[in-house]
Amino acid sequence: MKNFLVLKLLEKFRFLFKLTGVNFYTMLSILKVKLTMDQRRVPTLMAAQEPKEGNYFLKSLLPYFIIGMFMVFFIFLPTPIFFTMNLVYGLTLFMLITTMISDFSSVLLDVTEKDILLSKPVDHKTLNLAKIMHILIYLLTLLLVMCGPIMIAGTVRYGFVFLSIFFVQLFFIAGFSIFITSVLYFLILRFFNSERLKDIINYFQIGFSVAMVVGFQLIGRAYDFVDIEAMFTVNWYNFLIPTAWYSAPYALLFDDKTDLSFIWLSVLGVFSSILFIFTYIKFVAPYFEKNLSKLNDNSGTKKISVFTRIFKRWASLICINKTEKVFYIFTKRLIGGERNFKLRMYPNLALGAFFPLIFLLNNVIGGESIREGIQAMKGGNYFLYMYFSIILFSSSLSLLATSDSYKAAWMYRVIPTGPMAYIHSGAVKSLIIQYILPAFMIASSFFILVIGASSILNLLLIFLNTVFIILVLFNISDKHMPFTLKFQDVKTNQTMQVLTTIGTTLVLLLIHLISLHFKYSVMAYILLMVAVNKVYWKKTFDPEKFFG
Repeated sequence: MKNFLVLKLLEKFRFLFKLTGVNFYTMLSILKVKLTMDQRRVPTLMAAQEPKEGNYFLKSLLPYFIIGMFMVFFIFLPTPIFFTMNLVYGLTLFMLITTMISDFSSVLLDVTEKDILLSKPVDHKTLNLAKIMHILIYLLTLLLVMCGPIMIAGTVRYGFVFLSIFFVQLFFIAGFSIFITSVLYFLILRFFNSERLKDIINYFQIGFSVAMVVGFQLIGRAYDFVDIEAMFTVNWYNFLIPTAWYSAPYALLFDDKTDLSFIWLSVLGVFSSILFIFTYIKFVAPYFEKNLSKLNDNSGTKKISVFTRIFKRWASLICINKTEKVFYIFTKRLIGGERNFKLRMYPNLALGAFFPLIFLLNNVIGGESIREGIQAMKGGNYFLYMYFSIILFSSSLSLLATSDSYKAAWMYRVIPTGPMAYIHSGAVKSLIIQYILPAFMIASSFFILVIGASSILNLLLIFLNTVFIILVLFNISDKHMPFTLKFQDVKTNQTMQVLTTIGTTLVLLLIHLISLHFKYSVMAYILLMVAVNKVYWKKTFDPEKFFG
């Protein structure tokens, strides 16, 4: 195994660790294994990529470094430093806590290592300290990568006093993040079972993936949101905001603020951080460790809800036979219950749903006011931005063949499932109606609210075009049975599918654009696509001509 530099640095302070009564070299051995496993663990942001050789942890740091480079922009804004540092610390804390929940939950919530290591000559104190040191190494590495550019830029502008304050506060921020994350997990474990916690972590992972992409789109326009003449004053609610605590010392030193409010905020920042660390060690950590045993509890029965009954009745109405209905329901349940699948599919659906909003915001920001920007968009053709969403929505189709439970593919051989065409049509129909349609409706609602009801027919046409593109992609793809492949095995025809999606989308967009110039042509286009999709669907899933 690799000899890590940070472990060599820790060895210089082994006398301090020995004072705590831990077995120092056992702790180092545990840390070495943990850090090695970190390099192999695929981060949330890289979950959908094809696995490659290399250090995943180092690769995952690149987005944080890019965000740090963007934050340098805040340092040179002509705004009060109290306002600037609130922006910097706000973004840093958001990134840190969401990363802790999305990517490092496996460390905070690990219950298996105790069963393995405590059966060996390893005591509780050594194991717990190794866990804490592992978390601190991870957080400080992340903070140094993300905040390194800020530290350099701040030192250039304000001097080494800025560097000293910022460096000390990195430890406060790390402690605060561990405290907040642990309290969140503790409360969930206190009142809910392990399945609810796993669901929450999964949705944090999905939200984090979306936030990273959307953040890169919006952070470049941050200057448009900032009033450069703003003179930030302290209000009572600032005492409830952690970023204000950590930003106050800069206002005292660099903006010559002598207001007592800034002094009290600075004092609050120091004492609250110490209190958080003390509370975590003394109260949160012991109870948190006890409640971790709930993670092994998968008991509990699910009741059949009214929504489940409605869903089954709805499936009976839209499916043409029993086989299609069975796999319509099967697809919905498997996707809904498989967290790894959702982690790969939901970000694309969420981005498809919210990307149009980003385009709308860009147009609104361009006006003199939000109201004027919205008024200028009424009656426009901004709904055509939805064609960008089609590309993201249609990418979900390739995932239908994948699953973590791919080893259960033998069921297709032993169960009389009926014609393969109906199996595929049920799965595709479930994907479109249960997942793509809700995301499409969310995106459409933005345009209906801004542009008005006049956009409804055009949005209906775009949805029909989405269905058509999915059918085209299905016909050119390898027709593997649903959920029979590992996620890493979906490699063939990827380039062809992307090019086909983009090409078909552009053609349909062009036809739509032309139809807007002729009266009743949009309605005629809708009727045409209804007929085309109906015929194309029947041809695609004809059991007599279907070849899997």
